[in-house]
Amino acid sequence: MKKILLSYSSLYDLHISPHSWLNKQLGVVKETTPAMEKGKELHKLIQAHVSGKKDPRLTKIEWDFPIAEYHCRKDWDDQYQLHGFLDGVNFASKTFMEVKTGKNAWTQGRFNDLIQAPYYAFVSNLHKCYFVTCDFELKTIKTFYKEFTPDDLEKARKWAEDGIKILEGDLKADLVDGKCLLERCPYGNKCFFKSL
Repeated sequence: MKKILLSYSSLYDLHISPHSWLNKQLGVVKETTPAMEKGKELHKLIQAHVSGKKDPRLTKIEWDFPIAEYHCRKDWDDQYQLHGFLDGVNFASKTFMEVKTGKNAWTQGRFNDLIQAPYYAFVSNLHKCYFVTCDFELKTIKTFYKEFTPDDLEKARKWAEDGIKILEGDLKADLVDGKCLLERCPYGNKCFFKSL
């Protein structure tokens, strides 16, 4: 039997809006924004830089991550498989990289509050992470480093488990009279349940 793949994004969406899984199964495509497109462009630029195609605007980042967009997987049970795409991986140093971009660069505290990197550490079995963040104009570039503890990995495991419980529960629990109120829906105006 083919396992159900659960990415960080799918689990995150389940946590904030259970009916998002139904949109995903119906093939609804999430809205994109200019900020999202700019973020993708900067991800590619940073990934190219750390894998050998140096960019003079990124001299602050002196890391070596020869593999970009590494697809990691971890079996959960006979029904589910957790997976994710790491922005960069260096198997020799057993490290991975996480990139975040935005109107402003992130803070260390914001990274620490994010479950995404511990989730990736749990799934990949790589427990050392280099974070890089920048604003869209590359005026501010910050780097951070973190080694994930057994407590961090347990928190990520529990977060994934809670997402699976949501998936196996009432996926329409956040709808009001069968309708999406769009407040936290990751599908926004494209949500299938918006106009029901």
